[in-house]
Amino acid sequence: MKPSEIQVLKAEFFDLEKQFAENLARIYNKGAIKSGVQGCHTMIDQNSGNPEVVGIFLKTLCNKNLIAISKSASSGGFQFLQFHACLFGYMALKFGTRLKDSIRDIPPSLNKTVKRMLTSMKTLFFQESHDNIRNACAISYSEILDKCFVGKRYGAQNKLARDLVYEPLYDELIPGRDRASR
Repeated sequence: MKPSEIQVLKAEFFDLEKQFAENLARIYNKGAIKSGVQGCHTMIDQNSGNPEVVGIFLKTLCNKNLIAISKSASSGGFQFLQFHACLFGYMALKFGTRLKDSIRDIPPSLNKTVKRMLTSMKTLFFQESHDNIRNACAISYSEILDKCFVGKRYGAQNKLARDLVYEPLYDELIPGRDRASR
């Protein structure tokens, strides 16, 4: 690839990230939730054939600053977080086994990307107590397990994918940890 082609590709990825971030930010605006969700879904749909963009979308979805914005909003904050949490599952639904972050992982790895997504979801949403947020996380976890792993298995040793997906949740239930998280 020529340097000029690389620059063009970088500019396209930057514009894509900016547009996705704007759509995601609209989810946190009470009057624009629907258009924000639809915008994010449309962008994921349009780019689901291009797994190189997974890292761009994940970088935006894992942005902790958006959560701070939600918490500063008055009523309805749980709705913002609920739609945000559902987008992780929507990405799994659309990208499936191609859900590999080629920006952060060399070589790209489904297992690493899924672990990063689950860790981010846990960090961003698990301290929230609203049932809608919990349900959105549960749906996303289920979509990740069902859509990203062929036969719900992974790796050269054909391990059960449910262990990869749900093991961190079981670890949280260990006595002596923060009771609110459990």
